Amino acid sequence: VFNMKIIVRGARGTGKTMLLRRLTNKPFQTEYKPTAEIDVVNVSWSYKVTDELIKLEAWEIVDKAIIDRKELYSPTNITKSDESMMDKIRRTVTSPTASWESTKTKTGSHRVGALDASLVDVYKSTSAVCFLVDPRKPDTLDYVVKEVSNVPSDVMCVVLINFKDMVHNKPTNVRIHQSDLQRLGF
Repeated sequence: VFNMKIIVRGARGTGKTMLLRRLTNKPFQTEYKPTAEIDVVNVSWSYKVTDELIKLEAWEIVDKAIIDRKELYSPTNITKSDESMMDKIRRTVTSPTASWESTKTKTGSHRVGALDASLVDVYKSTSAVCFLVDPRKPDTLDYVVKEVSNVPSDVMCVVLINFKDMVHNKPTNVRIHQSDLQRLGF
């Protein structure tokens, strides 16, 4: 068994969620809904020519979580078998802004904040980073140029231009020049 963790990064609206949905054989959704916090999916692949099994853990990284305050201190009724990986991570993360006093009188699990890149070392044990760019939005390439310098040197990086179907035979707002590739380290 080969275990691999990849993270998918990009500015909001670059298609991170849909990429992970496709990896897990879920259908495409046309309605855009921003991801509230870091999300993790697990995918197992077996390679046709060998008996090797690849277990992929793919993290969709959210730089700043969208917090629904009314759910932060609501106890959850989760059995160990229903507990997701994000719930396990959430139990180990504390938020400096969370009110510990308000959780002392309640039983069960407590959410102390939404998970985002400011609370978790997203590069820990990461094999590869996949950055997504929307060619219709120049700031999405600027995001990648800014963030790629934070990736540890031993982690593989891939930059994908998404939404090709939306810009086929149409002019786009993003032009990748040689200087951009140099700034990205390519």
